[in-house]
Amino acid sequence: MKERMAIPIVLLCRNNAEQLRRCVDSIRAATRYPYALHIVDNASTDAALMKLLAEYEAVGDVTVWREGRNRWVLGLNRCLSELEKGAPAYYVVSDADIVFPDLLPRCWLETLVGCMDEYPFLGKLGIGLSLANIEDKPHMQGVLARERLYSSISLTPEVYLALVDTTAAIYRPDIFAWNEFRFYPGHGSAMKPYYYSGRHKDVLGYHLGWDTDEYAQNVSAARQDIDEKVICFAKYAGSVDALTLRSASSGAAAFYKVVAPLARIYWGVRLAAYWTVFLLRGRLIRINRVMGRVR
Repeated sequence: MKERMAIPIVLLCRNNAEQLRRCVDSIRAATRYPYALHIVDNASTDAALMKLLAEYEAVGDVTVWREGRNRWVLGLNRCLSELEKGAPAYYVVSDADIVFPDLLPRCWLETLVGCMDEYPFLGKLGIGLSLANIEDKPHMQGVLARERLYSSISLTPEVYLALVDTTAAIYRPDIFAWNEFRFYPGHGSAMKPYYYSGRHKDVLGYHLGWDTDEYAQNVSAARQDIDEKVICFAKYAGSVDALTLRSASSGAAAFYKVVAPLARIYWGVRLAAYWTVFLLRGRLIRINRVMGRVR
């Protein structure tokens, strides 16, 4: 039997030790396919989170990458640059607020890898998200309607077409228009045109983020964390939903409204430059190689 290569699982976190603990516990309990777990910490300030990271390092089954600044998805790239040396077949990247499901007979990771192996036109395959913790919340109906859009079109018998970024997903190393597997603002628009993005119909994770004060209309204790998220997303062209923006302070909301459009222009021009280089080098011809695998 062919030896299975370990898949790197990279979690991006900032503060919130309890979410990270539940996420890591679920991975340890529910993952039977070979994997290597990495945690990228985006300049956390929470003492409980720092203690938890030290515990993981002491056990030795987790590699922790500490970033000096909170640069959102850019924080992943130092870790990914090092992992690239091992030439992994796939990467799993996720926020640290997901509880991964325990599936039988195949675990969630084996299921995703199986789909990627079977369907070479898939560039990114996310897990689905359980909607149980938002269905009965009136103020979350907008989020609920948006999520249901991502489970309306079948791409394969196992996969929904989902053109949005997914919270936890497996990626091919060559998915992006730039040369390396790296994350930059706008990466959702940088997927090569011969790849599809989808969500698995049967692998459903639990999104802990929907249980936080940010979405609970009770934000006084979490205002500082929400403000930091809004300001960070403004600088790096991240999308902030209306609920989060209403939960932020007036100063952070104003900063977002002024800075976010300028940041989108900057990162948009950068994205356009990558696409220009991609097209000038004639890389679209590679669609024949991908479709050849399908046939």
